[in-house]
Amino acid sequence: MELVRSNRKRNELLASYRMPEAESTLKLVARSILWTPYLIWKLRQMEHTKATRFWFPNRNNEAIEGVMYSLDDKEQKPIVVYDCGYKRGRSNFPMIGKAIACLGYRAVSIFSREELKAMEADDYTDALAYLRTYSQYKRLFGPKTAFVVISGGGNVLYRCCSSQEFVDKNQVVCGVSIATYSRLDKQFEYMKEKLKDPNIDKNARRVLLDYNDHATRIGLTPDANPEMFRLGSPVTYAPELKVRVLVLHGESDPIVEAHNAIEIKQAAGIMAKLRMVVGEGFHGNPEKWKLGPNFSLKEAVGVLATVGYAYHFLKKMFRQA
Repeated sequence: MELVRSNRKRNELLASYRMPEAESTLKLVARSILWTPYLIWKLRQMEHTKATRFWFPNRNNEAIEGVMYSLDDKEQKPIVVYDCGYKRGRSNFPMIGKAIACLGYRAVSIFSREELKAMEADDYTDALAYLRTYSQYKRLFGPKTAFVVISGGGNVLYRCCSSQEFVDKNQVVCGVSIATYSRLDKQFEYMKEKLKDPNIDKNARRVLLDYNDHATRIGLTPDANPEMFRLGSPVTYAPELKVRVLVLHGESDPIVEAHNAIEIKQAAGIMAKLRMVVGEGFHGNPEKWKLGPNFSLKEAVGVLATVGYAYHFLKKMFRQA
């Protein structure tokens, strides 16, 4: 029943923005069941992935740390840039990089000094130039590139992929945007209000506090930094996207509300494809994704659908490029 209620809720949300209905509950469950064995097979080698640290100088001559995940050091493979938001791309979410590597790519993420600011995309631009031109690993990279971003990492994708020069130079084929906010100022306001809620989920509170503490340390507020907030918002760049982007979001996401995905889709037009999945999605509690006392079928289906949609989209776009 919770799956049916969740499906009804996401269709009501889509209808309020005059968007087409999502896939039926039955079709979403069927997809997840069909995808699960294949994804398990592809991800079976996660423990064998190799993490390689590297350093590079950015355009300001600052030393920036990065990490590359791969299964082998023998053949050229496309780069998939991934960023999972503040403090998460490099250290907190190594499983994302490992999963991307298992799917047949070289996953690259960096620890920018400009996290949650518009300039973070510049560090990624410099990282790709270094890796493909000067690094000792340059022979490992194929010419094509894609992006997978989650939550606060979204602006990296939208800013980079709205530049024709960047897209052409790195042969970017597509991007996948998961649980990404649309406007940084509105997300900032939502964060402040949500943290006042005494009934907020423990996992959501922990993540939002991380972002709030970082914003406080650097003095980031919409009133004091209006231009930075504008440049730090995906909707600023979405109308100028040069590649196709798959936008994925959980309908009951507790950290970045689902309407953000719809607003990005509306700003990007035909360059974005929206898939709204049931449950909280990637911002949910991981304990609900696996068998145990906290297991939730709705949450497991939502996360499996997200991974499945992302994998098949990447595979299709690389094949067509």
